[in-house]
Amino acid sequence: MSERERIAQIVAGLHLPDVDWPPTREFFAGAARGELLIPKCDACGTWVWYPQALCPDCASREIRWRPVAGRGRIFTWVRVHRSFLPGLAAQVPYVTALVELEEHAALRVPGMLAASEFLPAVGAPVEVCFVELQAVPQIVVPRFRLVAG
Repeated sequence: MSERERIAQIVAGLHLPDVDWPPTREFFAGAARGELLIPKCDACGTWVWYPQALCPDCASREIRWRPVAGRGRIFTWVRVHRSFLPGLAAQVPYVTALVELEEHAALRVPGMLAASEFLPAVGAPVEVCFVELQAVPQIVVPRFRLVAG
């Protein structure tokens, strides 16, 4: 098995998209540089999350990846004790959250919370951090961590 095939197998087990897949390539490239990037429509200014070819508000194709501050508040969260994703079974328990980014109240990004001994609360402030995957160190993913409010 080639190294690329091995990595593809691990990525599939973790249920991550291929970091070279065109719709999310810029997202993962930004994460590797320590930037959280979100697509934004140049025509009307709408944040376009989840990435798509057309702006959902004005149908423009003028969408570019823009850096965001990576700060926000927890909109909702869940602590997973039994993962339905085999690639994440070794990490249970873990917390996933929907984070409302400070750039816009409707801009909500899903993600895992970085290791924390405390359970979050809705509205708790968070900031992005970046983690290399242990199984595939060349892949960097964003996580969110709780910060003092």
